[in-house]
Amino acid sequence: MIDRVEGALLRLLRVPPQPQAPAGDTGHVLTFRAAKRYFQYRVTIWVVRQLGTLVAILAGLAFFSTIMAASGSFEGEAAFGIIGRLVGFFGVIELIALAVFVVQLPVSFMLLRLDFEMRWYLLADRSMRIREGLFVVREKTMSYANIQNISIRRNPLQRIFGLATVAVRAAGGGGGASEHAPGSASRTHEVTFESVDNADEIRGILRERIRRHRDSGLGDPDDVHHGIEPGIDVGTAVAGTSSGVLLAAHNLLDEARALRAASIGAAPRAP
Repeated sequence: MIDRVEGALLRLLRVPPQPQAPAGDTGHVLTFRAAKRYFQYRVTIWVVRQLGTLVAILAGLAFFSTIMAASGSFEGEAAFGIIGRLVGFFGVIELIALAVFVVQLPVSFMLLRLDFEMRWYLLADRSMRIREGLFVVREKTMSYANIQNISIRRNPLQRIFGLATVAVRAAGGGGGASEHAPGSASRTHEVTFESVDNADEIRGILRERIRRHRDSGLGDPDDVHHGIEPGIDVGTAVAGTSSGVLLAAHNLLDEARALRAASIGAAPRAP
C-alpha cells in the first residue's frame, strides 16, 4: 500500500529515474545512494521536531483551558465574558492545529523517506554527478579536472551515527570574505556527499580517479602545457625551469664569443 502511494506521488511530481552518466563518460560508472544510517539520522531530527511541535500545541491548549476555567468563575462581568470568548476561539484554533499535526505525521514521514531514496551519487571516469531533492530536483555535475579540494565534515549527531559529509570544492569556489555574502555563487562550486558511512573510501576513490584522469592527459590543460608533472612540487619545477633557461643563456653567450673570436682571426690584415 505504502509503495503504491509513494509510486503515485513520484509520478505526480514527475521525479526522473536514476541519473545517467554525463555525456562522453562511457567508462565504468559507480552509482550509489546515501547510507542507511543517514535515514535514521534524518528520522531522529524529524522526531525531535515533531515532539517540539506537539509540546507547543499541548502547552497552548493547557494555557487556554486554564484561562477559560478562570473566566468561568466571573460570568457576571462583561470583560471576563469577552476574554472567555476570545480564549475559546484560540482554543478551537489550537484543536485544529492538533488535528493537522496528527494528519501530517504519516505524510511528512513518507516525504522524508522518499527524499532519502531519491538521493543519488554517481562517479564516472571523467566527472561526478549528484542528484537530490523531491519537489525541487537538484543535479550537480563536476569534472575531475576542476576539483581543487576534498574535505570531510562531521557534526556531533553525525559522529553518533558514524556518518560524515564529503565536500568536494572546485577551482574558483575558494572561501573568502565574500563567500557567505548574499547572492554569492560560491556554493555552486561545491558538491557534497551528504552523511555517508564510507567517507574515507569515497575520498580515496575520488583522489584515484583524479590522478588517473590527469595522468592520462585529460586533466587541466594548464597542468600539461606548463610541463609540471603530477606529484612534483611547483617551487622545484619553477626552480628547475629557471636553471635550465640560465644554462641555455650561458651556452648561447659562449657560442657568440667563439664566433666573434673566429671572425676576428679570419679577417684579412691590412698591407
